Amino acid sequence: MGLALLGYLPGYAIAVSLSLGFHPGQNYLALIPMLSDQLLLGILNLGLLSIPAERDRSRLEEAALRDPLTGAWNRTALVAQTPSLTRAGAVVVAIDIDHFKAINDRYGHATGDDVLLALTRRSFVLLEQQGGKLFRMGGDEFIAVLPQNTLSEARAFAIRLRQWPDETGQLPPWTISVGLSQIEPRDRDFKTALKRADQSLYDAKELGRDRIAA
Repeated sequence: MGLALLGYLPGYAIAVSLSLGFHPGQNYLALIPMLSDQLLLGILNLGLLSIPAERDRSRLEEAALRDPLTGAWNRTALVAQTPSLTRAGAVVVAIDIDHFKAINDRYGHATGDDVLLALTRRSFVLLEQQGGKLFRMGGDEFIAVLPQNTLSEARAFAIRLRQWPDETGQLPPWTISVGLSQIEPRDRDFKTALKRADQSLYDAKELGRDRIAA
């Protein structure tokens, strides 16, 4: 659109130049700006029409990378964003809701969904403060990536996440287990650190759940 606006300038410049050499009453000189208007107005209109379409396309692209229930990023987004998030020193946080199947069985899937939403809302608030992102891997399994935090800072994040109170007072008791792993320079790829975080999560569950392991 900016180029289209600049396109008006040559037409008016030509008209001004010609007017210097001809009588001002020569009406055909006015045709040049008028023709510029007609030609370039169409380009401007097309540009304006394309703006909503571009916005819709961007929204659709982002929606395809989001989990529809929680709003967390999905597995596809994790693959796409791995290069920008997972540099050496970043921390991978594996999160799992303890006995989630039992929650669904006892209270119903709607309550299970509410627990998932509560976990993601808490995570979003804490991760926004630390520049991290949350990914839902499936079911009650989540991965948080803290790209600019130390392992101790990631542990503090996990502690706050575990201790966050139920502000609604309407959810059944629930806890989470957390596994931490820091990406090391020798790691060949992100999957190496992710496997360590998963192993740490497994250790946390083996130790009795509702705890953090690294």
